[in-house]
Amino acid sequence: MEKVAVIIPVFNRRSLVLDALESVQNQTVAPDFVTVVDDGSTDGTYESVQAWIHNQQQVASKHKPAYQLLRQQRGNAALARQYGMSATPRTNFVGFLDSDDRWPSDFIERTTKTLGHDQGIIAVSTNRKFVNTTGVELQHDDCSKLAKSPLKWMFRYGAGVASCTMFRWNAVIDAGGWDTGLESAEDALLFSQICLLGQWKHVAGSPVVFRVHQAGELGQAGNLSSKFSDRFERWAVTHELIFQKVAEYVTKADQKYLGAQVGNYWYRAGKTYLESDQRTAAVSCFQNALGWNRRLFRARLRLLTLGCLWAQ
Repeated sequence: MEKVAVIIPVFNRRSLVLDALESVQNQTVAPDFVTVVDDGSTDGTYESVQAWIHNQQQVASKHKPAYQLLRQQRGNAALARQYGMSATPRTNFVGFLDSDDRWPSDFIERTTKTLGHDQGIIAVSTNRKFVNTTGVELQHDDCSKLAKSPLKWMFRYGAGVASCTMFRWNAVIDAGGWDTGLESAEDALLFSQICLLGQWKHVAGSPVVFRVHQAGELGQAGNLSSKFSDRFERWAVTHELIFQKVAEYVTKADQKYLGAQVGNYWYRAGKTYLESDQRTAAVSCFQNALGWNRRLFRARLRLLTLGCLWAQ
């Protein structure tokens, strides 16, 4: 039988992570290993998960996952995920569930069934939906478009699909694993490498639930990348790196498309700096945006408005 591992990084989400764990526990096909990596929580998250695992171990079950709870000094999500993989027995498939998301009960069953059909399939995604603190759906994404062109989709819409994707373990390793030096856009770097290794598939059915702002409402830690005021510049820099890594493997037309998206990241960074009156930083970002996409007239207009003759 093909084995499945689940890695859950968590920081200061003592109640939300229990919901994520319950969604794993309620799977129609149980995983073999579940590793929770506490990233230096200070709110009792470690103790909360420890108690939950203890309770599960007291319950009789025909096929019960092997749970383990690890602790590391405060780092980042990439470091926690990589640590989780290194401490988990190697399996055929691995899922990376964020601590504030929830899987539908048949997530593992649907995704692993598709992965098991063909060794050339390296990742399988389901649809995803974003809900607010009261459970109202804010957005529903049909991820079949992701599967058709994962690299282009992620450059345009972001790579926040870890929770709704099951990966072939070997593909994660072959792609280099998680870059522990990145505190944001680490998923974009890894997944862009993975999608070059084989087919990325989509399976229909119930979506994975992404909970928006719920952590903040409960007084728990929000998204790690959102804490950086310069996050858009960080994303732009990382996508420049990704472009350099993948450009030789894609067509000229795709290179042009991906480059234009890098320009858009720089433009968004410039807008953010301008909103906080950091004009010098904004000018630099808008110039970078035009360097990637000369037809990005919004950036040119911003530079002209700021009195920068370089834009003419």
